[in-house]
Amino acid sequence: MESATIVMTTSLPGATQEVMQGFVTTPIAQAIASSNGIEYLNSTSTLGHSEIKAKPVLNADADRSMTEVMAKVQQVKYRLPTAPASSATASAARRVAGDLADAGR
Repeated sequence: MESATIVMTTSLPGATQEVMQGFVTTPIAQAIASSNGIEYLNSTSTLGHSEIKAKPVLNADADRSMTEVMAKVQQVKYRLPTAPASSATASAARRVAGDLADAGR
């Protein structure tokens, strides 16, 4: 049994929390939410930064989920504000059920 979390972090130096939420976090979160197999997502926006966490359905192929999420983000990338130092990165963190059991000890 595999459980994964896909985390998308963004940075737009100098952007207010409201700008991050409205022009960065929301479009990315909406794109990710339209991916097949996403059980739920959660997002936060702060001054110049945002983080979106997407949880694929249980036993979903983490690589496939990550590929689909990144494709959806690429579709909205052109709508996002840019700055010379802005960046967007994504990473997938995987945990096998056994690892979760070990962490609970």
